[in-house]
Amino acid sequence: MVLINLLVAIMGDTWQLVKESADEEWKFLLVQDMEEFFHLHHVPPPFNALALLPRIYAHLADGAFLSEGESQVTRGPLLTPSDLKKKSKVAQLTVQRKQQAEEALTTSAKLSEISRSQVDCAERLEKLSTASAYTNRKISQMLAQVQQHGDESFRPVTVGRFSPPGTRRFRSSPNK
Repeated sequence: MVLINLLVAIMGDTWQLVKESADEEWKFLLVQDMEEFFHLHHVPPPFNALALLPRIYAHLADGAFLSEGESQVTRGPLLTPSDLKKKSKVAQLTVQRKQQAEEALTTSAKLSEISRSQVDCAERLEKLSTASAYTNRKISQMLAQVQQHGDESFRPVTVGRFSPPGTRRFRSSPNK
């Protein structure tokens, strides 16, 4: 039972390592395929026979290489480890620049959101002050009308210590 658990743990660890490097491996293989594609002939296979005949003859007669770049390049991986390191560094720098640009954009977006929020609050405050001024004018007008008529049927009601100062409510007096 212990050996089975150990085997499962090792397999899980191996799977995790493969999963972590899968994206990087895919990118490197894609670059290799692209480089190989650009070194291929520009004419599709049925029609490239005419272009290959002189090379085949030179190969049979002189022992020359069939492909154009074969004399300079030894067979092996398309990318050497130093090339992979260089491309990896370039890719890392590109990713870092993109992340920094996104962070700067995020910061500017946050600042613009804050400024929009401030403008919204200022507009609401303006509306509230306008509504407060209108309410105060109406209350003053109502008090003036009550005082002009001298009507005792309306009197101010105090709600108690919980009502805000300056708040007045009117109701009919119970004398009627």
